[in-house]
Amino acid sequence: MTTLLEIRDLRLQYGQFKALHGLDVEIAEGEIVAVIGANGAGKSSLIKGICCTEGQTSGSVKLDGRELLGLTPPQIARAGIGLVPEGRRIFPSLSVEENILLGGQLGQDHGGTPWTLERIYELFPDLTAKRHLSGTMLSGGQQQMIAIGRALMTNPRVLLCDEISLGLAPTIINRLYEQLIALASEGLAVLVVEQAMRKALEISDRYYCILEGRVSLSGISADADEDRIAQAYFGR
Repeated sequence: MTTLLEIRDLRLQYGQFKALHGLDVEIAEGEIVAVIGANGAGKSSLIKGICCTEGQTSGSVKLDGRELLGLTPPQIARAGIGLVPEGRRIFPSLSVEENILLGGQLGQDHGGTPWTLERIYELFPDLTAKRHLSGTMLSGGQQQMIAIGRALMTNPRVLLCDEISLGLAPTIINRLYEQLIALASEGLAVLVVEQAMRKALEISDRYYCILEGRVSLSGISADADEDRIAQAYFGR
């Protein structure tokens, strides 16, 4: 598989605090890559480093050979990076449909079938009947569907998902990940940041375990050894 997103020696710090210490991560078209680690390991900092949303970054983040570091977050979105943020960040003053349409303002044509409201509602039929309600009136799982739909409306080549299972029932988590697997089968690259180690390994092709801002272990998810991962995860 051809590498689509290539991250080399990524470093990120907030003031004097160094959150990332030279991460190397890559993801190919149609691949699901899981980034696992305990709370505070640096998983969300990786997302912020890719999107240049917080802190001071150095190193290299290339999407299909184009350097992204130094661009603004809107420019990075237009380049083909879609973000499903931790906590969903649904705007309470906007309807379900208006929240989803926000992503379309950053949408660019990167080839393939462009995302439309109709395609989002086909992917998440639960939202159709509630399209005119305030986004915050929906359940946590439905709000996560809104957040994913909003990111897809940017027509991304890479979808970054930051802790999308947080606070959701297992049945809802399974439904969301089934949809991500279907999207990857269509060629979308998906990077999933997760604390839930077993679930992340179950749905991903490859994994990176992060500990204290460094990659402590990586490999093929189907071949993962839980004892080795536990050592890398907790630093034992």
